[in-house]
Amino acid sequence: MGNAPDGAEVPYLLNDKIWSYMNALECGTTHVEQISAAQTPHIYPNPLTETMAVNWVGRQFKLTAYTITGQLLDEWPMIGSAATIDINFPPGPILLRFTSLNTGEIRYRQVIAH
Repeated sequence: MGNAPDGAEVPYLLNDKIWSYMNALECGTTHVEQISAAQTPHIYPNPLTETMAVNWVGRQFKLTAYTITGQLLDEWPMIGSAATIDINFPPGPILLRFTSLNTGEIRYRQVIAH
């Protein structure tokens, strides 16, 4: 526990009080929720050419596309859970942000545009 500031003995009675506080703390393990394939948005083909097909089972969603540097390319408010979209992206990595209109949940996917 270290030395007392004045050089005297460290009171051992304080140890019990400190441990009672420590034992009262709730310490849990780190938990990472597993995501099933049904909860994940799907994009195909990858790499992209002229169109991309997107779906997110059971969710209506908005889709936003960004360059890897964060520049907004386009966004689409989706009505159903799937769509085929004509695209004109610059070549390179593209970040797609799926926002569920049902739950507000957000998922990101990266694709490559040719």
